[in-house]
Amino acid sequence: MISISEEIVKGNNYIKAAVNGALKSLDIIEEALKNGELTIPEIEIPWLSTIRADLELIPSGESEFTEMMLPQLDSSKIILSEYGL
Repeated sequence: MISISEEIVKGNNYIKAAVNGALKSLDIIEEALKNGELTIPEIEIPWLSTIRADLELIPSGESEFTEMMLPQLDSSKIILSEYGL
């Protein structure tokens, strides 16, 4: 957990901090799989690289992240103006 925390605090904002922590977590999972310290169903293994690729696409800036996410929101379930969007 300390190594994950160390990566989190390297982030200069909450988005970068979260991505850093998630990427470090994936590193730990992949290392444990490689060393035989962890087993998961074979069908789940490809998801690790998919998750990593998706995390690496997340922009570190809040504005860029917001713009990336806006098209995915269901406007019938959220009033964006209440959030200044």
